[in-house]
Amino acid sequence: MQNVYSWMGSRLHLVLEDEVADAYNRAQDAFMEAQRNYKATTGKDWTGAEPMWMNWTDQEQTAWNSIAGIINNLVKLNGGALDIKEDELTSDYLVKI
Repeated sequence: MQNVYSWMGSRLHLVLEDEVADAYNRAQDAFMEAQRNYKATTGKDWTGAEPMWMNWTDQEQTAWNSIAGIINNLVKLNGGALDIKEDELTSDYLVKI
C-alpha cells in the first residue's frame, strides 16, 4: 500500500510504498546504531570521512539509497539547496502523514 510520508518531518512529502518507508526507517536505525558503535569503539564522533560498518539488509540499503537519490536530485534540480530550514526537520525518519 502507498501512503504519503514526510521526509524528516518536513514539508517535503513523498508517496511511497509502506514497505519502502519501513525499510528506510530501519536503515536509519542501523545508521544511528553504527555511529554509536563507532564512537564506542574509537572514542570519537563519526565525521563522515571514516569508514563505518552498517548492519542492514539489501532491502534497507536499497530504500536508503533510493530516498537519498531523490533528495540529492531535488537539491541538484533546485540549484544546490532545498529551502528547508533545520528547525523544520523534526524527525530522523520518514513520517507517515
